[in-house]
Amino acid sequence: MICKKIFLALATCGSIVTVCGVYLASTGNRLQLHDGPVRPADATVVAGAEHDIGRMFFSPDGKQLVGIGVVRNSKVGIIDFWDTQSKKLVHSVEQPSFAMDGALSPDGKRVVTVGWDKKIRIYAGPPWKLEHIFDDVSRSRQLAMFPDGKRLLCGTQTMKAGGQIWNLETQKATPLVALDKLEYFGIKGVAVSKDGKRFAIAYPGAVTQIWDAEAARVIGRLEIDEGKPVHGGRTFF
Repeated sequence: MICKKIFLALATCGSIVTVCGVYLASTGNRLQLHDGPVRPADATVVAGAEHDIGRMFFSPDGKQLVGIGVVRNSKVGIIDFWDTQSKKLVHSVEQPSFAMDGALSPDGKRVVTVGWDKKIRIYAGPPWKLEHIFDDVSRSRQLAMFPDGKRLLCGTQTMKAGGQIWNLETQKATPLVALDKLEYFGIKGVAVSKDGKRFAIAYPGAVTQIWDAEAARVIGRLEIDEGKPVHGGRTFF
């Protein structure tokens, strides 16, 4: 029953985030905090009335929740910040194009988004001001931050294999080219291990590559049963 409840929330609500045993599910513009998978929601926090949130993640200390999405019926991107103790929306930042994905630095002081307009934006905070903006011609759609907070793993839509790693200080990207080329466009998920030594890239064809981060080479490959393609979602270590 526990698994059924969790997967039902994933399928119908779009997002569940967990930190220190607390689950969070989004329903419309209301976010419900759950202290454990079988207990009723402890509280409901209200998002911006016209904000549709697609991605969510907690700050490292669990005291703040960051949501990335779009202003309803528009192309304007939105980043919402909630205080998890008061259950209140404390800050919102708009950007010209809606955010496809985002990532929070390990120290919780920077938020990185990638927009539909092919721009990567870095916000520093609080008070969450735009710090840098640069072009991303490869159309990244999936993001994961390395533990050093200086590098960003991106899953792209225009490269057949590998994706790329952005150096956020130099604002330059290094393409990742796998030897076993996959005939699929578009990456469905990326993840970086907690020690930063490995990362994973998931493809639509039910294949996930495990990479050695230092050598920038594929060291493993995971495959789901043939005939069960990966349509979306997130990849985690």
